[in-house]
Amino acid sequence: MSELANGTAPDPGEVLRGLKDFQRQSVDYVYRRLYEDEDSTDRFLIADEVGLGKTLVARGIIARVLQKLWHEVKRIDIIYICSNGDIARQNIRRLQIPGVGEHTLPTRVTLLPIKLSDLEENKVNLVSFTPGTSFHSGYQTGIGKERAMIYTMLREEWHFGNIAGPKNFFQCGMKRENWRRKLNKFKPADIDPALQQGFLEELRRHDEIKADFDRLLPLFSHYRNNFPRRREQLKLIGELRMILARSCLKALEPTLVILDEFQRFRDLLDGEDQGALLARTLFEYEKVKVLLLSATPYKMYTMNHEEEDNHYRDFIRTASFLFDSKEAAAALGEELQRYRLELFRIGAESEHKLRSCRDAIAKQLHKVMVRTERLAVARIGMGCWRREPALPRWHQKICSPSGQWIGWPGLSRSRIPWNTGNRHPICRI
Repeated sequence: MSELANGTAPDPGEVLRGLKDFQRQSVDYVYRRLYEDEDSTDRFLIADEVGLGKTLVARGIIARVLQKLWHEVKRIDIIYICSNGDIARQNIRRLQIPGVGEHTLPTRVTLLPIKLSDLEENKVNLVSFTPGTSFHSGYQTGIGKERAMIYTMLREEWHFGNIAGPKNFFQCGMKRENWRRKLNKFKPADIDPALQQGFLEELRRHDEIKADFDRLLPLFSHYRNNFPRRREQLKLIGELRMILARSCLKALEPTLVILDEFQRFRDLLDGEDQGALLARTLFEYEKVKVLLLSATPYKMYTMNHEEEDNHYRDFIRTASFLFDSKEAAAALGEELQRYRLELFRIGAESEHKLRSCRDAIAKQLHKVMVRTERLAVARIGMGCWRREPALPRWHQKICSPSGQWIGWPGLSRSRIPWNTGNRHPICRI
């Protein structure tokens, strides 16, 4: 009998024993920052170098979260967001915790109305979304199952009856016989009544959508290969999908939201478009924790002529999301500016000020981020560990195999402990 069946919280030990030492250190530190420290944070970034197992660290954190919250909440929803559906399906399997079963839900938030019963029956749900299919509708019409579900939910509300116009309107790029077959298979009983009602209530606040539909409907009264006003049709279906997505997200009870390689869709973090506002519903849910995973959370270096990209602005933008405070990000920016000025005055007499600036920055960043990476200079079989935040590349230290800092001239060298039991040289920053 599984832990899910007998009500016993899963033991994270099996998951943690499968991790390397530095991965377990990351799990312990991130978990402490999210749940145990007096000044705990709601958002954290793991910026480990590519190939060092960020997904495995996230799995370890999930295992500990399940143990903590198992008897405190009725349901635990883990939301995993990444840019690619294939990667989402692959990694969602890697995030599974032994003993809690495989309760995964579709990669499209708009399909929740036909899966909500599964959601409510499970103690733990792993839900994967991709920004392109769940948060950014635009002129995208989605897949046939989505449109068939929307048609079914609107059929009585908008008095479709059995006329051809609404069926043709939602057909889009599907072949006529395939589309009609899909509609016939879709039954109202398949849809969760509460979610359908939520969708219709939200839709009633947008009278203009119904007015646009009524205006376009006569153009679809009979079947043709190429329908006119195609752009307006796609826009309206996209708006319906966005409203459906918004109402569906309200059915989720996110405990932990994981954003994998979030730099590919960073506009979700702080944008002002409909997709970002939709994602904010998850990020700002009561007591939710947000875990960011990325080896390159900001552009490492840009030239003056690269106006669209700016590594400094990118870094501050990421920090602003993590701190959930523009004021804290601005204060960090001032410290970085002081650090930069002290670097220009580098010398024996400026060492104390430079170290003071560095330590102040590290103290702030260490609250919300951590990074593990392989050393560029090390003997085979040697590795170095140091618990420090993921400072920008131009702030990082490089250590020799003897433990000496081989950074800027004029500054004293500092020794740090080494771990010799690892196959690859690893540096914890």
